[in-house]
Amino acid sequence: LWMFNNRGILLRRQGNWREAAENYRKALAIAPSDAGLRYNLGVAHAEGKEYYTALTHFEEALKLDPDLLLQGPTVGYNIATAYHRCRDLPAAREFLAQTLKRHPGYEPARRLLAHLGQ
Repeated sequence: LWMFNNRGILLRRQGNWREAAENYRKALAIAPSDAGLRYNLGVAHAEGKEYYTALTHFEEALKLDPDLLLQGPTVGYNIATAYHRCRDLPAAREFLAQTLKRHPGYEPARRLLAHLGQ
């Protein structure tokens, strides 16, 4: 699974989000309850500006692992950004607030929250 995950990250960094998403889908066929893979599939779709699809995967990842947000500030920020792009501003604000509660100095979250208005 780590090979699938690393390959997907590399593909995303190269701008190949569709290929990365397919890679994560293959990995999920092996480990369907892996929240990290599901989250990364969401990130790949967000990079492709498929925000509604990304949210579906983010929400599934959070169901599989409610502590996913504890893994770092980018997790909550990425989820908040997808909610923002889907025009669910209350949900975006909530994820930003959760992110900033744990990581008060995380500037991307601070900037997006300021943009959305508190």
